[in-house]
Amino acid sequence: MNPLKWLPQNTFKWIALALIIRAVFFVYFTFEFQQNWLPEYIHYGFVIDHNDTFGYYIPLEMMAEGNGYGSICRMPGLVPIYYPIRLILPEEPTKAAIVVLQFLTSAVAVWALAFAAFKFSGSNKLFRIVFFITAISTFISIWDHAAISDSFSISFLIFSIWGIAQFASTRSLKYALISGVFLTWSIFFRPAHILVFPAMAFIIWASYGLKWSAIPKTILASLILVSSFLVADLFWIKNNFEKKGE
Repeated sequence: MNPLKWLPQNTFKWIALALIIRAVFFVYFTFEFQQNWLPEYIHYGFVIDHNDTFGYYIPLEMMAEGNGYGSICRMPGLVPIYYPIRLILPEEPTKAAIVVLQFLTSAVAVWALAFAAFKFSGSNKLFRIVFFITAISTFISIWDHAAISDSFSISFLIFSIWGIAQFASTRSLKYALISGVFLTWSIFFRPAHILVFPAMAFIIWASYGLKWSAIPKTILASLILVSSFLVADLFWIKNNFEKKGE
């Protein structure tokens, strides 16, 4: 059981190791929050509210009650996750389930970022370096407790990077679509991530050899990459115009 001998393709082993490492930090931060955070902002011992938590979760609860998503300021990235769980669980347990999912998703993202580095470089050594740096990064893992957008936004951005790395090695358009879906989802948590699209388009072009003759293929793949964002943003814009008219 020596991780230094595992191949990057040993996906389940690496994800299990990421879960173990992240669990240690999760328990540590749980203790730290209980000692240093406002008690009324702590739920179930490990769910941590921040000052802007209510800006995210009040619109979600309005939607769960059948009144539509009640905000034009907070992007609705949590809706596809929160709403199905809320159909089964009460409000506070739903928030706890979200935090558990954030933790699990971030552990998978540790492997995904390392595997993307491997795909871009072909280096097993770089895979391990990226894996362990990401796994022990408290800058990332501390947000797994937070009832806001940061954990999922980072994880989904990483999944988008994984998708574009897969595209770069296979040139399969399905990976351009997968990358675009996760980047779109990340943007609907953290709008600043829209700035990643040009970098993704450049990687697509680079995967074809940075040749002028590859421009048509690059345009096609880039359109597939951005298609999910265009569709989602059109619905979001429509929703906002309707809310303003009410």
